[in-house]
Amino acid sequence: MLSTRLKVFLILLGIIISFIPPVDPDFGWHYTLGETITATKAIPVTNTFSYTYENYEWVDSYWLAQVIMYTVYSKFGAVIAGLVLSCFLSVSVLFFVDRLKVTKTGKLFSFFLLTTVLAQIHIVTVRPMLFSSIFMMVLLLIMHGEKKYYLLLPPMFVLWANMHADFVIGLFILTGIGLVKPFAQLAVWQKLPKFPPKATTTDADTDISPAGNKKLIFVTILCYAATLLTPFGLNLWRTLLAEANPVQVKIISEWLPFQNSLGLNGLVFGAVILMLTALCISSTFLTVRTLPKWVLVFAIFFFILSTRSHYFFRLLMLVSIYPIASMWGYVLENANVIFSQKNQKALSITGKITAATLLSVITTNFILNILLATNVKYWAAKFNYPYNAVQYIKANRLEGNMFNNYNWGGFLIYQLPEYKTFIDGRMASWTKNGKYILETYSNITQNPEKNMAEFNQIVQNNDVGFVLDYKGSKLSKALLTNGAWKEKFSDKTTIILVRE
Repeated sequence: MLSTRLKVFLILLGIIISFIPPVDPDFGWHYTLGETITATKAIPVTNTFSYTYENYEWVDSYWLAQVIMYTVYSKFGAVIAGLVLSCFLSVSVLFFVDRLKVTKTGKLFSFFLLTTVLAQIHIVTVRPMLFSSIFMMVLLLIMHGEKKYYLLLPPMFVLWANMHADFVIGLFILTGIGLVKPFAQLAVWQKLPKFPPKATTTDADTDISPAGNKKLIFVTILCYAATLLTPFGLNLWRTLLAEANPVQVKIISEWLPFQNSLGLNGLVFGAVILMLTALCISSTFLTVRTLPKWVLVFAIFFFILSTRSHYFFRLLMLVSIYPIASMWGYVLENANVIFSQKNQKALSITGKITAATLLSVITTNFILNILLATNVKYWAAKFNYPYNAVQYIKANRLEGNMFNNYNWGGFLIYQLPEYKTFIDGRMASWTKNGKYILETYSNITQNPEKNMAEFNQIVQNNDVGFVLDYKGSKLSKALLTNGAWKEKFSDKTTIILVRE
């Protein structure tokens, strides 16, 4: 176990790394739903935030996380709330890595790595995904050999099913572990090199007795049953299965592969992702003999999925963090044996320079994020949200409904409740008469000339009075060209078009 002083330092470091203003596109509708649930003491079951698909029945699988996030943000403001949730993440990651059976250096390295990926790449501290990531860590920790805590899993899945749809992935992992266990004793594993050389094999694979298997099967069944203990019952599963569609994985950025610009920042980000992916896969293969075999299976599985969708990169990192900690903890602590004295000195100097540079960058970023979080107009401007346009709409009381950009739907629900949205992040999987609204929106915005008739039909049927979009977007250019719309407001990010 790490010392108390070191734990305090790591928690503070984790807060500095993970603090971020509420900039996620979906934060707004999560916050507003939390507010609605708190005020009405009821979970909405129909759509009230958009004029399209009005009264559409849906299941809010995030409701409990939304109530928590709304309570923290409404009572303490964005700065304190961000610090509290960042501390929650930091403490959870520290608890996770500190219980791994690896060296002290391995724990420190994995703490920094996992906190950075969760907070900076997936910005979980302003999303219900924060709670899902913590539940995933608990599941993985228990399945790494903490069998005495098996019975904690069912009540955890009750919470998980009420906070984030990722509980389905948790059940998939739990089921998969049971299927892989019987193959853990195959002779082929013993032919692989043992790394680290002095590592002891975790007992997570060794318990393949009938009693051990029965206990795992029993707990898994209880976990499945536990997910029915929500306000929605079996309807939660029906909705999740019905809304699993190929449309959102083709359009929504989170479900696409990592995409980067050719600028310096994009190239650096791409290099970091490639390096982290290589780190996950190489560490898992090299330590496969000393760790549970299901780690390798799921690392390969989530690696394949992450090449298609960067949503799964977080899961790849979570599954692979034990082998990363095991391998690199050994390498770093045995540098005097692995490297020559000359290389040791160079490695030490490089490490100190890298650590100082990272600490400087992280601290500067933390201070900037604190300042941004003090006012919504600051972080909205930094992250290209239409704050100024919203103020213009409020001041001028624009007539009619709004056709808005998908990425701004959550922000508009949060900052412009006087107007209903055309589309927002809740609606990615919503369908009516076999037609997905996200697909309709994508067709119009990506190829407006070809789909102008459909757009005009939406305008007429829904009394659309103005369009709120990115300045220079394909749709805004097409509408300005056809002469039926004119520019009413614009700034460096946003444009508002009204009908002539």
